[in-house]
Amino acid sequence: MNRIKSYLCFSVFFSIALSAFFRLYKIGSKSLWLDEACSVYLAKLPLFDMLSQIIKTDIHPPLYNLLLHFWIIPSISEWYVHLLSALFGIITVWIVFLIGKNLFSAKVGIIACFITSISSYQIYYAQEARLYALITLLCTLSFLIFINALRTHSAKIWILLCLINILALYTYVYSVFFIIAEYTAAICFSKHYKGSVGNINLTLFLTNR
Repeated sequence: MNRIKSYLCFSVFFSIALSAFFRLYKIGSKSLWLDEACSVYLAKLPLFDMLSQIIKTDIHPPLYNLLLHFWIIPSISEWYVHLLSALFGIITVWIVFLIGKNLFSAKVGIIACFITSISSYQIYYAQEARLYALITLLCTLSFLIFINALRTHSAKIWILLCLINILALYTYVYSVFFIIAEYTAAICFSKHYKGSVGNINLTLFLTNR
């Protein structure tokens, strides 16, 4: 049993370490392209000027730029600007493991997080100073909490799910479709998880405030 547990821990650690290597490899070698440069330009503005400019010119909500605004205080070098998204990408790999483990087994979780760690799509966006690594993290975290919310019927977990989904909405407008899918699934599963019906209604109400 201890050998199996040690093997599982090593496999998870290896996948996360591999994801860190791929996401940090030559992270400062690429120049900022137009959209990234716009993100950095907005993030360098004074806080209220930045928010005002985003409302006027940017189609996306302001959460990523708000985080970037504080992140780049120490440095605006290319590797450091990209590092924020890389960290989001590495954490996402861990969340994917937890989703696989919760839905199926630790073995499935390890396979899922390994695939995520070497995914060229995930690596590309984890090295880009844009909102996509953040929204991926928020959506996977939302799904993990959603699984636990259905199982536990805990109002606190449903409220936590609501808060994460609000952050997702303030990151990327199209996350609304992911949230709709979650609540649709929740309503379908509510036949089996009767204790969740009231909590589903509560979080739908809070998310739409």
